[in-house]
Amino acid sequence: TEPRLIELSGLAGSRQHSGVLWGHNDSGGAPELYAFAEDGTSVGAYPVDGAEAVDWEDMAAGPPPDGSRDVLYIGDIGDNDAARLNVTVYRVPEPGEPPVAPGTSLTAAEVITLVYPGGPSDAEALLVDPQSGDLVIVTKTLLGASRVLVAEAASLVAGARVVMPAAGGLQVPLPPDPGGGLPGTMVTGGDVSPDGWLVALRTYLSVLVFERDDDQSIADALLGQPCFGPQEDEQQGEAIAFTGDGVAYVTA
Repeated sequence: TEPRLIELSGLAGSRQHSGVLWGHNDSGGAPELYAFAEDGTSVGAYPVDGAEAVDWEDMAAGPPPDGSRDVLYIGDIGDNDAARLNVTVYRVPEPGEPPVAPGTSLTAAEVITLVYPGGPSDAEALLVDPQSGDLVIVTKTLLGASRVLVAEAASLVAGARVVMPAAGGLQVPLPPDPGGGLPGTMVTGGDVSPDGWLVALRTYLSVLVFERDDDQSIADALLGQPCFGPQEDEQQGEAIAFTGDGVAYVTA
């Protein structure tokens, strides 16, 4: 019911507040997050102080790097023309109190600059490992040959410039019934279940779910074989997030 949320591109399930989801607009939107309940009821707009929104594409909830409150990662990582020499991730603590409309500003946002090996790439999927705190980006390509890039948690400090090594390649499978319209091979979002054992990617037409073994990283799991997860019929899937209790995922 949030009228300002017109092209929902990033989603995250709150780890602090039961039943709360966070979302943001695609390129052209304001640098703010929107909180809403699982039935879609808006519970406030939350501008991120000091942030810019060139092309916000995905977000994720992550463990507290300093041992206090859980944090939200916001990926300004969109690059349709593959021209950005570096991209930006913002990290901001979740509000300590449950979100309430009309909302308030989020302060103390940290800025982390990311550089991809081999030059710029378009990307719309940002994931954070709830166990290690590592950050993973999956690139978006027309033919589905995506790269999996990793920034270890220890490198994610305020003001850092992190060169992300590639952890391998992922060939995105076509859905069983791809139909027409947008390509089903392009990754548009991602998330990790709160317990860390399931990894999900969204494409325009499908949900891919990967199981993760005890000794695997998120990147390792993404190099395995996925299954196609259940979903609503969406002709332009842009986002996916596990709920904070881990019993479901939501898409947009």
